[in-house]
Amino acid sequence: MTSPASTLSVSPVAPAVTPDNDGYFDRIRERVHPDAILPYKTVAGRTLTLHRFDPATSGSPNKADAMPVKRPAILFIHGGGWTNNGPGVVYPWLEYFSKLGLVAFGLEYRLSRPRSPDERARGENEFAAILDCVRDARSAMRHLRLHAGDYGIDPHKIIAAGGSAGAHLAACTTLFTTNLALYDEPGESVEESPAANALILHYPVIDTSPAGYGCERIGPRWRELSPLHAVRPGLPPTLLFHGTGDTTTPVVGAEQFAAAMRAAGNRCEYHPAPGAGHGYLRQQRGYFEDAQTIQTAFIDSLCWLGERGL
Repeated sequence: MTSPASTLSVSPVAPAVTPDNDGYFDRIRERVHPDAILPYKTVAGRTLTLHRFDPATSGSPNKADAMPVKRPAILFIHGGGWTNNGPGVVYPWLEYFSKLGLVAFGLEYRLSRPRSPDERARGENEFAAILDCVRDARSAMRHLRLHAGDYGIDPHKIIAAGGSAGAHLAACTTLFTTNLALYDEPGESVEESPAANALILHYPVIDTSPAGYGCERIGPRWRELSPLHAVRPGLPPTLLFHGTGDTTTPVVGAEQFAAAMRAAGNRCEYHPAPGAGHGYLRQQRGYFEDAQTIQTAFIDSLCWLGERGL
């Protein structure tokens, strides 16, 4: 995998505040629906699914069948601390990316169960459960490549994206390339790579050390699930959003990740939002719309869509 010349763009983002901020993201979520819900994996007797949004094409009831070219795709992974939510949470993002011309997929993955203080005191942690989340994300990326022809997508133009814990899983599809027996589902074909061709990360859990988020839940093996500690040369173009007022996933982790990416020769565009807290992109209409503009420019810079709207 190759990446463009190293860049680190740091552009503060402030919301274009409108009276319609409150609930805007949720209202979109309530009115949009996927074009298809597709199985990608069965594990422990449970079938996991992808929620697909297809780009609009004129005059066809089956939009995917009507696509004249192989489209770029995006796998957008919901957050929720690895313990809650589902693909429906990110429907507004999926709708936006599909309107841009990508085939957009939301990921259903296995969820962890938070351990009580007493359980943690007995040495119990969530390492294995969070590792299952990582494995599901990597399985989904492989599934997209294996079935690229069925979905009308280009297997060399797939973005992994997400918010918070979902952004952590998106990063884990791509940054972990050693000890694959740990990160890949046992018995699953590894013929296709799970690595994304670009990353879009919203306020990610990027550092699972004691200085970041999740260490007490993951336990002593936190480094094995920490994207910050896996940065290396040759990573794909990355777009990173983080609020400087985030007290859930500390902004210093995002800053360190962006700097480490630059030092390794990777392209990383970092857009801090002054004073914004965790989850800010879905909490105000202005932030949401500004992020769309930034993401559109980032995707256009990849030159994947040509004359957008094909």
